[in-house]
Amino acid sequence: MLNPKGFNRQWFVLICGDACVAIGSAYGAAAALVWYGLGAPAPAAMPGISAALAVIAVFVSYMSDLYKLDQPYVRSRIARSVMSAQPLVGGIAAIVLFAEPSLVFGRRFFIGYMLISGPAMLTWRLAAAQLFVSRIRIGVAILGIGEGVAMIAKEVLHRVDLGYAFLGFVEFEPKVGGRSNGRAGPARTASEQPGHPGMLRVKTLARLDELSGLRILAIGDPRLAQTSSRDLIRLRLGGVEVLTVETLYERMTGRLPVGMLSESRLALEQGFCQSRTGAVVKRTIDLMFSVCLGLIVAPLAAAVAVAVKLDSPGPVLYSQERVGRDGRLFRVLKFRSMRRDAERVTGAVWASDHDPRITRVGHWLRKWRIDELPQLINIMRGEMTAVGPRPERPEIVARLAEQIPFYEYRHLVRPGLTGWAQVCYPYGATVTDAEQKLCYDLYYMKNWSLGFDIQIMFQTLKVVLFGRGAR
Repeated sequence: MLNPKGFNRQWFVLICGDACVAIGSAYGAAAALVWYGLGAPAPAAMPGISAALAVIAVFVSYMSDLYKLDQPYVRSRIARSVMSAQPLVGGIAAIVLFAEPSLVFGRRFFIGYMLISGPAMLTWRLAAAQLFVSRIRIGVAILGIGEGVAMIAKEVLHRVDLGYAFLGFVEFEPKVGGRSNGRAGPARTASEQPGHPGMLRVKTLARLDELSGLRILAIGDPRLAQTSSRDLIRLRLGGVEVLTVETLYERMTGRLPVGMLSESRLALEQGFCQSRTGAVVKRTIDLMFSVCLGLIVAPLAAAVAVAVKLDSPGPVLYSQERVGRDGRLFRVLKFRSMRRDAERVTGAVWASDHDPRITRVGHWLRKWRIDELPQLINIMRGEMTAVGPRPERPEIVARLAEQIPFYEYRHLVRPGLTGWAQVCYPYGATVTDAEQKLCYDLYYMKNWSLGFDIQIMFQTLKVVLFGRGAR
């Protein structure tokens, strides 16, 4: 999963390890050629060759989802991903290294590198997976059994391969003035809360520091926390992280639990801030991005315009009313991918799988997101931004706002060409899908940073290249 706060230690270890394996394989292949007297690249060229191979290895690992930390460390999955990535490494290396005269290395070196790097990368990745699983153990306990807490516990249990270990629910009897307040409920058994290891019954929260492996205490019932603030501070000073169950859910999933938040609580959440300087920088990047990308794709756009015109009758560009920042309406521009008057009968509806309204050329335009390129004009106008929640049609917004809490909050920022919801969740065509995507949009709004935008752009590149989630 992407991290709005930057790279974490696991990413750093994996990226450095992949680069070292690529560099070591390059020097290993050169040494083998020298040993057998078959000739090798000039020593002066080896630093450039090995550095290029390291960059290619990291890039291919990223494109193959080998840096996604929200996936379980299953050996078979890792092996398939590593081995399926090797042909792509070979293809890119052949193009880059053969095309650059200063990096000429010969076919024998290339074959030797591929023979060494494949097994070496597989061995390294399996060893790293075993290291992460065996060394990383984040013990999680939940204080109280409030509404929605069972969902958080289920999320922790589903992420056991990522190092999370659910230790159980904490139950204790708060005391006021040295005496029991008499308000604690009866002791619960594990069978009353399906899917969790059981209850941790303690007389005081200070005793939790004796719990082996406890790293996170999530507060499910704030009333219990208020009566034990001193014990909670003692736990925090002892290395236990104390946070709300909503914050824990957000950290694990990359989305906000909309169903568990109240409007007043959401208003007081940390985040949801953007300085004036940040806003100016974001707008400057939008302008540079739209102009530079527009110049690069201009030949492609011309070819697409001709293909759309020849494929079916109707205009090349299609404009559609969408809801922008602060609810203002604007017309989003797209290459036409549906037949003319496609919504004359159905009205405003989401696209479906194998939608009969989509033209032959439109199918490929939507698959590779090429139909979205004219929205660079919307970005230049200031109606959209490069990264943000995707704009929706006013008819659909009106329906969703009645059924999904906080849905209109996504209109507090400019809509984007791509967004956190788009790279994390497939195309949505139901109210449930819209609610899930809202959870991602609110997470993005809360944790916005320029670094987060850059990460989303890189993730978008992968989505576009592999044509994922399009309709």
